Amino acid sequence: MSQAQKNLTVQQVAVSPWQVILSGTFNIAEGLTLTLKCSASPAYKVDSPLTLTGNGTTDVAVGTLNLGVSGNGTLNLNSGTLKAPLNLAYTHASVFNQSGGTSVLSSLDIARGSVCNFQGGTMNLGGDLRLGKNDNTTGRMTVTGGTINQTAGFYFRVGSLNTSGGSGTYVQTGDSVVNANDLRIATDAGNGSVGNFTISNGTFSASSFSSFASWTSATGHIWLAGGTVTLPAFPTTRGSGASADITFDGGTLKPRAASTTYMQGLNHAYVTTNGAVFDTAGYDITVAQILEDYSGQTGKLVKVGAGTLTLSATNTYSGATIISNGTVKTTHALCLSTNTSVWICSGATNNLSFTGTNTIYALYLDGQIQPVSVYGSNNLPTKISGAGCLRTLWTEMPGGTTFLIH
Repeated sequence: MSQAQKNLTVQQVAVSPWQVILSGTFNIAEGLTLTLKCSASPAYKVDSPLTLTGNGTTDVAVGTLNLGVSGNGTLNLNSGTLKAPLNLAYTHASVFNQSGGTSVLSSLDIARGSVCNFQGGTMNLGGDLRLGKNDNTTGRMTVTGGTINQTAGFYFRVGSLNTSGGSGTYVQTGDSVVNANDLRIATDAGNGSVGNFTISNGTFSASSFSSFASWTSATGHIWLAGGTVTLPAFPTTRGSGASADITFDGGTLKPRAASTTYMQGLNHAYVTTNGAVFDTAGYDITVAQILEDYSGQTGKLVKVGAGTLTLSATNTYSGATIISNGTVKTTHALCLSTNTSVWICSGATNNLSFTGTNTIYALYLDGQIQPVSVYGSNNLPTKISGAGCLRTLWTEMPGGTTFLIH
């Protein structure tokens, strides 16, 4: 279709079955609309490349835009506006590429080996995102730019929806801004469902986080390799035989509100050499989850932002504990391992809220290593509070060790 010069409506006629097969390039001029109204199932088929360009609007007002009905379909949104329920979970693997423009989607289903590549523009989700919707099939969404906004009342599902073995993968690598409503990973009645959620750049924020591997034999994993992720407290309900893990690999985790049960009950919380970065953003949160070294690495913890991060587990990560801003509160004498060095930066504090002595590797104040000794609020009142003490073992940094202070 060359550039449309007037509004056009394609409406169902009295023939059954009746389908619209879409392919080629639709170039719709600014201010004009192509309206599609067909209630047959499947109403619209994209089984070969279809490209939407121009600054006009393609509006699937009735019916669903289906990719991969009889063959492998590809939909490219380069500019303009697309309004539709979009289904990439019909029969064949398909691809939706958005590099610009605006997609206004009342639903987005991705399965059967299909992929959504969101590279730029704006996506407004007025319904559920469902990655890995169908039995034993995969759905993947890769985000490298642009902005995604989801309306309140809907789910951002990564891994299964009332199916067995559905696998969903969400990967965000670009400087994107994503505002989800309710994040659900490896869940929704899918026995053996798998959900992989990876952030390495940009920002991702969810208003709710209601489910994480909550069904039988589900497997959910979060990997924070960069960027900033803002989440409410982690859900604790697990399905029978289910597994829920998180790997901190340099990304920043922020709470949406204060919580005394922010993170606990996971199978593992791994920390790499790039670190677990908690930005408490003025809130007080408690992490009862054990923070442990990722295999073969020396994990570290970095606390930034105002507010208090309370550690109540017997943590085993062996790298630095860097308190850059606010307060890190420990609740017993084994919260920090003997391999960790505690760094307390200017204006930050370590609240030793226990009776006894926690033995650590070394203590640094404003970047300066301190002599081997026992430290507490009695001899470091501006840096340490509480009844407990820190006993240090060394006064020299191990050779070849580098610490990144935020």
